[in-house]
Amino acid sequence: MLILSRKAKEAVIVDGRIRVSVMSILGWWVTLTIRWESGTVVSAVLTEDCSLVIEGGITIVVVAIVGDKCRLGFEADREISINREEIQAIVDRERGADQ
Repeated sequence: MLILSRKAKEAVIVDGRIRVSVMSILGWWVTLTIRWESGTVVSAVLTEDCSLVIEGGITIVVVAIVGDKCRLGFEADREISINREEIQAIVDRERGADQ
């Protein structure tokens, strides 16, 4: 399981096409918005140890909530990339420069 720490308004990019955004962290609750390239959007409110399975068997788990941060765990096949949004932006820029 890959675990990433995120604050509200920060995101994780899954497989280069699914954006998982932390919309808010209130006490023991985390509100996530999952947006696919196609425009489909799903919102979920989760507590610690809750999980959500999205396409392709990708599982998102709220591992911990501490103050203004949450730790999200991602379980997916090795072929699926999972990056913090700011890292994905660098990867995308480098791919554009290579072409």
